[in-house]
Amino acid sequence: PISPAAADAAAAPPAAAASPPAWMRPNASALSLNPPAAAEFAAVEPLGTTLHFTFGTSSMMDFVKNWIHFVRSAQPRLSPFLVGAADKRLLTACTELGVPAAAIIPELDVWTYERRSTRDEVYQMRSDWAYMRHHRSDFLEMGLVKVAFLWELLVAGLNVLISDLDVVWLNGHWARWMAYGGAEPPLPEASLLAAADILVSTDELNAEADLAGRRPSHGSDLNTGVVFLRCTQGSKAMVQAWRQAMLGRKGDKHLNENVNDQSLFQGVVRGAELRGGELDELLRRSGAVDRLGLAEATSTRRVYRALGGPPCLPQERCAPSSFTFGTLPMRPFSGGHTWFNQNVQDMAGHEQPRNEPITVHFT
Repeated sequence: PISPAAADAAAAPPAAAASPPAWMRPNASALSLNPPAAAEFAAVEPLGTTLHFTFGTSSMMDFVKNWIHFVRSAQPRLSPFLVGAADKRLLTACTELGVPAAAIIPELDVWTYERRSTRDEVYQMRSDWAYMRHHRSDFLEMGLVKVAFLWELLVAGLNVLISDLDVVWLNGHWARWMAYGGAEPPLPEASLLAAADILVSTDELNAEADLAGRRPSHGSDLNTGVVFLRCTQGSKAMVQAWRQAMLGRKGDKHLNENVNDQSLFQGVVRGAELRGGELDELLRRSGAVDRLGLAEATSTRRVYRALGGPPCLPQERCAPSSFTFGTLPMRPFSGGHTWFNQNVQDMAGHEQPRNEPITVHFT
């Protein structure tokens, strides 16, 4: 016999499906999520969530698979994650693999950021070049597609931790350098970094010179292999300034392989070091009043302030805003040279959390 409780349950109307987050509703975003991504993000509250993100085309499919393998293997877990697909073939491949991925909707013109009519299913990068950064015209469009992804994700309310396809994640201890309020508190050295809008890896090779987190030594650069964008007005201002820097090179007859999204990023992300009361204000805004005594410590990595663009789309019109930024340490966020030639993984003190390698960027 059926129990009364079971009978009542059987007679009850089916539970209403939970409505998707606002940014996933029709026409709310310029992103087109594949089914695995739609399922992954249906229960995700964007505010306070850090999205692990990469971006590319189907020509880099082997790199995509490698990135996914290490992201899924990392402990603590790197979740949620998303692959940004710049062509339909990559989006389809990710769907077949059950990988959360998204494309830019085909109606969006990444040059004007206005919508147009089209018969395409998703935004398509059309190029015969496998590595678009070194193609004189395609890099501009490729960079604008990347920035469109970052903009849409920030507007949705997510923090974004973007890493290149040739980055290997050795573990998931990124938060100890980047964020307050997570399962792992920031290291003392990261007290200011964890409050800054933008964090970026570098090509620094000198471990001693890198300790305070100052701009890289002469001959070294910021490297967009790993970039953290906090969901703030400052990050939006940086993204729009980066976008405008790319648009400013449209039609330039002097484009070459040394002018790319990374070199233009470097032109935007530069400014003056924060000092004194500015540091206290930064920490108070992040609720990190217990770190005020570390603001001026010589072991604390420095942060800077730069002027960005208006933190809105051009057609919306708003005043420009500044943003804060800092550099990620070279030992935890290593490159091919520092890993294979300098062996940061075996340097003195490598077992300490502040030196533990987290990523290896192979270029």
